[in-house]
Amino acid sequence: MVEQNFTNTNTQQWLELKQFPGTKILPLAEPVAEGSIHRLQMTANTVIPVHKKLNLTFW
Repeated sequence: MVEQNFTNTNTQQWLELKQFPGTKILPLAEPVAEGSIHRLQMTANTVIPVHKKLNLTFW
């Protein structure tokens, strides 16, 4: 079985997404080709336009 690693969301630093003003992301697992597992903090009424997969590097 593959070992799982969990992120302590209380001690990690949120990263600002400049592509989407007012949005912060917290990676929860290492990104893979199909996407990523993450949490988002967004200001009220934030609209994310249709977009292609972003090339973001967290690690």
